[in-house]
Amino acid sequence: TYWRAGDVATVDLHIQLPSAIDELLTAQDVAEHTVTLDCGGAKMRIPDASLHLCIGVAHDMLHHDGVNRGSTELRYLVELADQLDTQSRETDWAWVEAKKSNSAFGRALDLQILMVCHLFGTSPPLSNVGGLGVRILHYRRLLKMRFPKIGYFEWRIVRYVLKKVRELR
Repeated sequence: TYWRAGDVATVDLHIQLPSAIDELLTAQDVAEHTVTLDCGGAKMRIPDASLHLCIGVAHDMLHHDGVNRGSTELRYLVELADQLDTQSRETDWAWVEAKKSNSAFGRALDLQILMVCHLFGTSPPLSNVGGLGVRILHYRRLLKMRFPKIGYFEWRIVRYVLKKVRELR
């Protein structure tokens, strides 16, 4: 569901998916995991719980570069925590896990799940969450949350290195 009595939310309207998300989701995914609504003559496609989860993770961690920055945004984690806590029957976890074949998304999803489990005390809905590399990135995020100044300097160094790597290509 996309509303609850007494809750306030924002709506993020797009005419197309950002490139980091577009690489993950196919036209078939969008067709199978959305509901089309008529809103005053305008057609709107509303994602189901599974697609909403994938878009939220990809938006925060890939589009907004959360994996590289090592940042933690609670606005996305709260929704994910709710889905993990209720083990939402609306979420097709097998389909979500299949999307982990995209390595960038798999890393992003595992990082988000580890953080939700750490902060909210939920258990992972997927059997295989995070290898050694993902766990190192997770501990990096925890360190940056606890010591923001270290995180600031670390991110400046990471940005510099990423810029130099791009220049070498």
